Amino acid sequence: MVPKNLLQQARKKIKIARKPLFFFDDDPDGLSSYLILKKHFNKGIGVPVKRNDDDALYERKVQEHRPDLIVTLDKPRILQDFVDMFSVPVIVVDHHPVNQLKGALYINPRIYDKEDTRPTTYWAYQLAEEDSKVQWIAAVGIVADYFLPDKNFLKTYKYKELLAKAEKPVQALYEAKIGILVRVFSSLLKGRTSEVRKLISLLERIDDPYDILEQRTNEGEKIWNHYERLDKEYQGLLMRALQADDSGKVLVFEYPTYKTSFTSALSNEMLYRCKSKVIIVARESNGNMMLSLRSKGPKILPALEKALKHVQGHGGGHDYACGASVKKDDFQKFLKLIEAEL
Repeated sequence: MVPKNLLQQARKKIKIARKPLFFFDDDPDGLSSYLILKKHFNKGIGVPVKRNDDDALYERKVQEHRPDLIVTLDKPRILQDFVDMFSVPVIVVDHHPVNQLKGALYINPRIYDKEDTRPTTYWAYQLAEEDSKVQWIAAVGIVADYFLPDKNFLKTYKYKELLAKAEKPVQALYEAKIGILVRVFSSLLKGRTSEVRKLISLLERIDDPYDILEQRTNEGEKIWNHYERLDKEYQGLLMRALQADDSGKVLVFEYPTYKTSFTSALSNEMLYRCKSKVIIVARESNGNMMLSLRSKGPKILPALEKALKHVQGHGGGHDYACGASVKKDDFQKFLKLIEAEL
């Protein structure tokens, strides 16, 4: 459990900052974490960061906005060089494998219990002192990262019907309305940078999930229309994916480069709907295979780490959910290495 005094220190730093800059992972956990802090503290600039973005993006945004505090949310590759790069205080909030960091205020539950992988959204909600106005956002981010809100959370949660009494995270994701909100949040991070920025700005003005689900406001309607357009593409691709042979232990599904990437969402849903214990979804991009790996059996992260030692590529993530990029010429070799490790 993250010590309360550490959360208090981070909370104080955000409160006194005049211009905090939030870098967050471009998935619903990262986005939810940012929204919680933005809406609770009512300040800050948010920058979504893709997994393949390098330090140049961070440097450019810091030079552009000149913050007096930097906060990273759900970004696993924050290393000492990053902290040393800037002259302002840095707060790192994460739940991936622990990095050794000096000079940053580092909030990661795995420092204290390696099995505690509760999502970054959960810790952002603690930083926001469990603010009721952002509780619906916290529920979305928690479910998006394959957790369910705990009993204490549910005591005050206004929208229990969105969870449909789900007993497992996958039920909430694929059988309840909150799963639709997860997909809406994910859709807002897809597209041109300028469009993503506008959509996140709209989401910052949403105070009730039904503003989106029932398009009760102009902002909610615009967000929903964007989601519906992308969801039509996704559903067509999902139909093809679910026709793949899932009789083996490992199911590999490749799809051609789309304007929009659905790799992560596809792997998550295929894991739920297919029999195979391990799902690998791949798409080609500029000579690389962009991969999303999921498992409901053996841990996939150790197998990925071993395979990457013998091919050109990089990746990482959680024990049962990872992302990676591998050179196209090494892809078949990579698959053989993964299967051998599993």
